[in-house]
Amino acid sequence: MKKIILIIDLIFIVNTGIFSQENNKGLFNLFSGPSIQQNAVSIDFGTLIWDLSSGGFGIGASYERSIHKMFSVMGHISYSNHDWNYLAFEFHGRWYPFGTSLGKLFAMVNFGYGVFWDNSSNEKWAVHTLKISPKTGWKLLFRNGIFLEPIIGYGFPFVLNENKSELNISSGLGIGLNIGWAF
Repeated sequence: MKKIILIIDLIFIVNTGIFSQENNKGLFNLFSGPSIQQNAVSIDFGTLIWDLSSGGFGIGASYERSIHKMFSVMGHISYSNHDWNYLAFEFHGRWYPFGTSLGKLFAMVNFGYGVFWDNSSNEKWAVHTLKISPKTGWKLLFRNGIFLEPIIGYGFPFVLNENKSELNISSGLGIGLNIGWAF
């Protein structure tokens, strides 16, 4: 029985290319589909649109790396400027349930760190936060790897130090619109 389990494990590892950085098809080709893009870069215009509507400016940039045909990881950085400044660094884990990594429907969890600050007034302050956000979206791939990515999610921020009353940091629904290139 132990030999059968070992053989099944070996077939799974060889087929999924779990140790490979390339998009090679497995030896037995049980689950492999057509060739997929391994990387994607994008600009977050959802932040820009929301911030402009509320009297500020904001933009973000992301890098996504496929680690399996159903999973990817992403790093994201964003900046917003209102009456205060905000800088955020986030890590995302994405699941593509239909095995179309870097394309189609996805669900993800986001873990991030952000800092709000104001250096323009007499009272200089900084508020540090952690954020967890479940999100879902659809990556619409076009010709040559160009994509549009609408996203909706719900953010749960946690303030790490004293909150400023003018910030009104709270959980809430958010939307995003990324434009990028998968390669």
